[in-house]
This record gives sequence, C-alpha cells and structure tokens, in this order.
Amino acid sequence: MFGALITAQPAIAAYDFPQPKSDVILTIVPLGSDTPIKLDRAGLGGLPRDSFTTSTIWTAGVSEFEGVRISVLLDALGVRSGTIKFMAVNDYAIDIPVSDLLENDPIIAEKVDGEYMSLREKGPLWLIYPYDTAAKFQTSVIYSRSIWQLDRMQILE
Repeated sequence: MFGALITAQPAIAAYDFPQPKSDVILTIVPLGSDTPIKLDRAGLGGLPRDSFTTSTIWTAGVSEFEGVRISVLLDALGVRSGTIKFMAVNDYAIDIPVSDLLENDPIIAEKVDGEYMSLREKGPLWLIYPYDTAAKFQTSVIYSRSIWQLDRMQILE
C-alpha cells in the first residue's frame, strides 16, 4: 500500500497473557502462529493504562480516551517491526506499519469519558490518536487508521 517492503521478526510474546474468563474483546494472531491470543477486558486491562483528551471528527466536543498504548501492547507481544492488520467487527481493515505505530503511539481505547464503549459507541475498542496535539494527526491517513469497533489484530510480515 505504501510501496515499502517491511520485514518482520516472529512475534514472541514477552508477556504471559491470561486466559479469558469473560467475553473476548480482542483477538491477536501472532506472526507464524496458528494459536491466536484472545483477550477479555481483564486481559487487556492487565497492561499499563494511559489516557488523553482530544476531540475527534466523529464525536462532539472533547473527550477523555483511556486504554493501552499501542507501544505497550506491541512490547508485550514482542513485536518490533513489520505491519499490523487491524480489523473491525464490520470487517473494515487497515494495515499499519509497526514503525508508524511506534512513532505516533496511539491508544487502543476501551473507555471514553470513564465508560466502556459499547458496539454502538464505536467499541469495544478504538485505535485513537491525540488529534488535537499536532497537525500530523489531522490527516486522511491517520483518520483512516483510527479504526473503531476494533476486535482483531494480525501481525503480518
């Protein structure tokens, strides 16, 4: 898509993700593995949290978004390079180079203004950038990467 060949190393999870005990909100397929990592809210919530406030082109006003920084999740997965395919409940999908994710470090938000997001409210997860902090976050490329109703990730070469 971007004309660059990006190589990837096999993902070796550096974090021992717990087995889900409730509804799975995120399924991650590691590179070279047939066994997906399935995370419920507790599994994702076991990683360090972060938040920021920003407005978006899809919502009214400024909101606080809370979740896990993509850099934290990628570190837990042992991913340092390659491309990640993000997929939504409605099968919208976008491939994002790991280098771009690490440079911009968006949040995989599961809460907005302190409340978990329902499917109707763009949940269960939303890859969100701090749009108000810099013009580089107000581009069509970044907007296309701001996938909501996120429920799957696949680590690609």
